[in-house]
Amino acid sequence: MRHTAPFATLPRVVKLEKSIAWALLLLTLLVYWQTAGFQFINLDDTIFVTENPQVRAGLTAASIQWALTTSYINWQPLVYLSHMAVVTVFGMDPAAHHIVNALLHALNATIFFLVLRRMRLSIWPCAAAAAIFALHPLRVESVAWVTERKDVLSSLFWLLTMWAYVRYTEAPKERGRYLLIVAFFVLGLMSKPMLVTLPVGLLILDFWPLNRLRSVPWRDLILEKVPLAVLAGVVAVATIITQQTAGAMATMGEMPLDRRLANVVRSYALYLWKTVWPTDLAVLYPFPESFPAVEVAAAAVVLAGISVWAWTKRKDAPCWLAGWLWYLIVLAPTIGFIQVGPQPYADRYTYLPSLLPLAAIALALETRLGATIFRAVAAAVTLLLLAITWVQLGTWRDDFVLYRHAIAVAPGAGLVHVNLGVALEKIGRYNEAIANYEIAQNLNENESGPPLNMGLAYLLSGRPAQALAPLARAVQLKPAEAGPLYHYSRALLETGKPDEAVIELRKALALAPPKSMAASLHLQLGMAAYMLKDDAGALTEFREAIRLDPQYWPARKNAGIALGNMGRNREAIDEFEIYLKANPQDNDVAAAVAALRTAK
Repeated sequence: MRHTAPFATLPRVVKLEKSIAWALLLLTLLVYWQTAGFQFINLDDTIFVTENPQVRAGLTAASIQWALTTSYINWQPLVYLSHMAVVTVFGMDPAAHHIVNALLHALNATIFFLVLRRMRLSIWPCAAAAAIFALHPLRVESVAWVTERKDVLSSLFWLLTMWAYVRYTEAPKERGRYLLIVAFFVLGLMSKPMLVTLPVGLLILDFWPLNRLRSVPWRDLILEKVPLAVLAGVVAVATIITQQTAGAMATMGEMPLDRRLANVVRSYALYLWKTVWPTDLAVLYPFPESFPAVEVAAAAVVLAGISVWAWTKRKDAPCWLAGWLWYLIVLAPTIGFIQVGPQPYADRYTYLPSLLPLAAIALALETRLGATIFRAVAAAVTLLLLAITWVQLGTWRDDFVLYRHAIAVAPGAGLVHVNLGVALEKIGRYNEAIANYEIAQNLNENESGPPLNMGLAYLLSGRPAQALAPLARAVQLKPAEAGPLYHYSRALLETGKPDEAVIELRKALALAPPKSMAASLHLQLGMAAYMLKDDAGALTEFREAIRLDPQYWPARKNAGIALGNMGRNREAIDEFEIYLKANPQDNDVAAAVAALRTAK
């Protein structure tokens, strides 16, 4: 299953390699170019890109420092820097952000082909594996979702690490070649912690297709990976800590061990099935209420059967065992034993785990079918996958298309209804948004997000009395969070209940919220005091909000109003003038300043 071209044919082979590499690059870009017409989506794109002030600032000294030091959920400075670079050049145009993802994916497919060729595998199986990798519908999520820049960027460095490793094995005494492996690996870890399995992946390459066991003892091969394993271990521990801190990781109470194990077995089997039969793909899949024992047992039998079969083929056809081990190990960090996020599995997690299995299958099929039939079959499969991918890409056009498609093919994910509701709310369709929040609440009565969003929708649509019940429910579900208390107090104020609002606001401040939230809480306390005819108390709260956030303009405006009510006109004018420098379009405040000057 390995092929080295005779010297006389090398120029022709090299020319063919270049042609295939360019074809892969251009075809992948052509297919994914339609994403240039897509929008950002409100699932994480808001957090990581569109509403992230550091990213929106582009590449500045402050934003670069932030990217290198922040560790929200994951430490991924290169991902943030890549987003910032796009913003610096193209602004917040979603087309540019999508095309960068498409370009990175096209580069990954091309490099994958070239790496396989550098390992001296037959040219057409290499081309087929790279084409199927590039055009398989399971890749769509990683490319069409701007937030998943981390997938395509980290995979670029994974593939470059593979390339550098193959180059190193050709001259292992050259230290510079090993340092290049380390450099690419570090860059990959700075993009996504999933790369922690790469050292084991390199050991699998030693087994097949590099066949280094013939010349290098196992002990030396393992010792060779120790520096990489140490780096991986540090990142793995740091990632677990940051994800726990961010609240992204489910606890054993939330996700018991037996349920996790059932999901692991089921997910390994489901990824295989979706690779073979890629239909009903969705941005989010719901967690089943239970895992039927028959289903889990069947999945376990399939996995065990493949494992035993691959082991029996380890000598005659080592590609099967190598590909299977690669799939199991590279997928392990995201398989669900350590549960992060609301999904039981996700299409994007197959990006890297699919690499070596595709190469193994392609090499084995060429041997079984013969070169001519193999090329015809590979071409037909590639075209079929291209067509499915083209259609699947269209489901990522915007929030409405994406979430309605997910509801149609994988109903039951509450977060899909919440995000669809947020999108509907943004265009003023409040009743439809509330209906989706109600569905989400019915799907999971213990989640605080749906009632919180429902209450906010009622507030935004001018129905504060109807907001009270869902916001009270959100407070009940998250009593230790200041956010629900803040919004509940808003509803209380808008329904004329300032005394009750003060109680809730004091509870929220006792939770020691961050400065931005504390400033908002003091603003609301000031509004409550104002409603209770306590101008001095209101001014105290407004000034505390300003102390916490000097650019909190609503607090500045209200402080000016309180000072004016108290007859302290000069101070009121000073507050209003500071406010007007940032909000010159506020004609009401400008008129108030003129009136105060006249009153003097």
